[in-house]
Amino acid sequence: MHAIEIHEFKTDITSQQKFIPEAAHLHFQGSCQCRRKFIIATESVPIIGTIVRKVAQFVIFIYHIFFPEKPESSENMFFPKNSDPIAKMWKNTYKAIQEHREADNDNGAYATIEEAFPSLSSLKTPIPHEPLTYSYHFAEAQGIRPTMEDAHFQIEIEQGILAGVFDGHGGDAVAKYANTAFSERFSQKLHQTNGNVREAFTILLNEIHDEIAQRKEWGYIGSTAVISFIDKTTRLIYTATLGDSEANIYRVIDGKMKSIPLSCVRDWSSEKDAARAAEALNSPDIAIKWPQEKKNDEKIRFPHPDYGINVSRALGDVKLSSWNERPGVIHKPKITVNIVQPGDILILACDGLKDYVPEQSIIGNIETSLKTGRNISNALVESAINDFDSGDNVTVISIQFYTAQYNPCSNSD
Repeated sequence: MHAIEIHEFKTDITSQQKFIPEAAHLHFQGSCQCRRKFIIATESVPIIGTIVRKVAQFVIFIYHIFFPEKPESSENMFFPKNSDPIAKMWKNTYKAIQEHREADNDNGAYATIEEAFPSLSSLKTPIPHEPLTYSYHFAEAQGIRPTMEDAHFQIEIEQGILAGVFDGHGGDAVAKYANTAFSERFSQKLHQTNGNVREAFTILLNEIHDEIAQRKEWGYIGSTAVISFIDKTTRLIYTATLGDSEANIYRVIDGKMKSIPLSCVRDWSSEKDAARAAEALNSPDIAIKWPQEKKNDEKIRFPHPDYGINVSRALGDVKLSSWNERPGVIHKPKITVNIVQPGDILILACDGLKDYVPEQSIIGNIETSLKTGRNISNALVESAINDFDSGDNVTVISIQFYTAQYNPCSNSD
């Protein structure tokens, strides 16, 4: 049912910092500097300066009547366009936290932006700390499904820890293939990209998808994926997500355990994915309708509600990747970056857990397991099957981080 391993590695630690909207601050500061230069230039000659200001104000007034500005979203203010890979993943980290908090209706299970969102500088310039150790557990159950279509791995590679969960649909072939291929090739791909984790994730997943596409018999078989890599030299945790499998950090914040989402879940309720489906199905109203249906907890399927697929991003699903010669299901991952702290518990799980067990119940199970010394993964799988009647395969990986001086006992049931 499960296995336990305890490993140790040396790493430099980055302390978690409170949210500082650096990008927003820089954006605001830049605007002020531009305006300040104009004022200085005109104030040198008072009368001319007054006339120039009045004329400028009038011109701006007329301009905005005919060309009204679209309001800039708070997200764009915080995150101006940036080609920096760390900044892009940082933006997705913000999205992951916000999206889960909105879906949770502020029930308190998820950490706030201020509690869980690292500053960009803390990701780019990690601060050295003491080494970490970790303990690893996993558990899985077929449940009421006729077959087991999940696959998972956890390994220690030269650069750190790598773990992944692949949730197959239409069969287990794609999940098993991707699971083996990714775990065997990621370390080499990281070398080839000179340590650029985002690029390594993206290139390798694309290569694996292309290899799957060559297998004609797998045309209607696919798999979601959630993969986390913890860099042993920085303690940065990078997470790539396709579909609705998820990764979360569980951390005690101000005396209360909270969930920090690491995954941007993508199904057809996502605005960008719904817009893509609207084009593929030649049905413009879908772009508005599908994101609204998510609020009613309705499962949306592509291309048809009776036989389609409910995730908008996955490996495989080649027959659904193009519809009416337009993109359908895509394999572009959403990648986030955050920082691991001593005492954190990382959970990777498929939707057999996340769709059935409320986040607050997951936290309760973790807290109880910590008190009793029980295997967290096993407790969560059993809770999904026995307490919440999960109708799916259930796979859970848990990794608990400690300081190097702490040597945890391997208690499990």
